[in-house]
Amino acid sequence: MEEDFIQSPAKLSEFNKRTLIGTAIAGITAGLLTVVLSRFLETYIMTPAFCNDDGAAICQSVPAISFHIASILSAIVAVVILVNASVYRPLLVAIAVIISLWQSSVLISDVSWPISLVIFALLNALAYLTFSWLLRVYNFIFAIVPAIVVAAGLIATFYYI
Repeated sequence: MEEDFIQSPAKLSEFNKRTLIGTAIAGITAGLLTVVLSRFLETYIMTPAFCNDDGAAICQSVPAISFHIASILSAIVAVVILVNASVYRPLLVAIAVIISLWQSSVLISDVSWPISLVIFALLNALAYLTFSWLLRVYNFIFAIVPAIVVAAGLIATFYYI
């Protein structure tokens, strides 16, 4: 009788301690790298290149542009770490985090270096953990709909800060 029992396949990918720690490390690394790269790009590349003229309108956008470039570069590093940690759909996790935290440059624009490092490292770690947990469902539709809802909530939150 027990030979007739058919086990249904797992609906979720495995999320063990190694995956959890690797995802947290990817988030912390991406957060620290984003802050450091954005400050570096802003100070040494973007400002000297675009703000030679005192009245240049693009000078107001330089912090946001450098933050967005740094976010994309740090997400590439995070994808490599997520693949190493055996996270299911690592590229989709990184894309969801970038989209969700796109407007979060307002959090680090007016605070000092150490505070911005801590805030953004923790924020990225939580975002990477959240999206890697949400997107571990094997069915793509059941994975992407909650991720879109969470991303929309984060976008709305950062938009009104």
